[in-house]
Amino acid sequence: MKFCSLGDIAEIDRKTASPSSLPPSTPYLGLEHIERGGRIIGNGTVVEAGLTSAKHLFTPDHVLFGKLRPNLGKVATPSYSGVCSTDILPIRPSVELDRRYLALFLTTPHMVDHASSRATGANLPRLSPEVLKTFQVPLVSIDEQRRIAGILDQADAIRAKRRQLLDHLDTLTQSIFHDMFGRADIALHEFASVVDFMRSGVSPSTRGNVEGTVLTLASVTQGRFDPSARKSAKFGARPSETTRIDERDFLICRGNGNRSLVGVGVHPSSSRHDLVFPDTVIAARLKLDKVNAEYLEAAWKQSNIRHQIEAAARTTNGTHKVNQAVLGAVMVPLPSMDRQREFAARVEQVNAQRAVVQRALDADNELFESLQARAFRGEL
Repeated sequence: MKFCSLGDIAEIDRKTASPSSLPPSTPYLGLEHIERGGRIIGNGTVVEAGLTSAKHLFTPDHVLFGKLRPNLGKVATPSYSGVCSTDILPIRPSVELDRRYLALFLTTPHMVDHASSRATGANLPRLSPEVLKTFQVPLVSIDEQRRIAGILDQADAIRAKRRQLLDHLDTLTQSIFHDMFGRADIALHEFASVVDFMRSGVSPSTRGNVEGTVLTLASVTQGRFDPSARKSAKFGARPSETTRIDERDFLICRGNGNRSLVGVGVHPSSSRHDLVFPDTVIAARLKLDKVNAEYLEAAWKQSNIRHQIEAAARTTNGTHKVNQAVLGAVMVPLPSMDRQREFAARVEQVNAQRAVVQRALDADNELFESLQARAFRGEL
């Protein structure tokens, strides 16, 4: 099998456009719209994102490579044209290189690890375009590339169906919420009234010598707590117990470039004292005799709460932010504890089904990664 430098068989296309020169409805993709492995989860528009600086142009001919924190493996193949964050590099393959083949290669665990090892910057590691050009790509005939991509895409389609089922179960939770509380006249209370205290997390230190693990924002912005969204870090001192994950907490995104993600909140189902949360997250210690955590997580997703948060968020350099005072003033509907517990019991049944599907998806992911490794060793 022959290997070629990516720069010899593809162009890293950094053409930009000013938002003012684009139609307001032009699609916009940020890193928050791309999942690990390449699934695009919605998009914004130029006007919705409030863009002010130049962004990269992309088309359906490009592979989009997330250069910021490349350990996240954010590599996508869009089906439409638009603009993307400058932390995303559009790659245009030559006629020798199949687009899906390239994307699938760049998302192999080996290449994600390689990209991460070549990134520079302690707090915000980035992979430079010049380094990306040096990546060695296994080059077989274009027909063989398409055959490999086709096999892997079929395996990926199985994973996609599992993810769709997980999405359906998540939607079912919201349906239960609306069925129980959508028509009820429920008293509103300030969020602060059901919280003992709030606190911010801790940032890694470029000069620290205490090793640990810190969550990334993705741990709270995907709709449910994800303890796997984390990274190794160093701290100037051992993080205090107040920055560690506790099952009595409600974790809230303090700031994000995407307005729809600022203030998003999730409840960790168990304490994780091995993990600390970053200063981009606010943790609220709940008064569990006044609010059920599972109920709160569902209520927090409702449009009336989202409108309050987005309206109160301040904007600094394109980042939407909330603070503890803003969150404490959010008005939350609080039915009786008996009704909240009834809702939590019904959600628990849904979560049991979800756990079964998640285990199946985990097995699918292992199989897919095995196929990926074999494919790019010439064994498929």
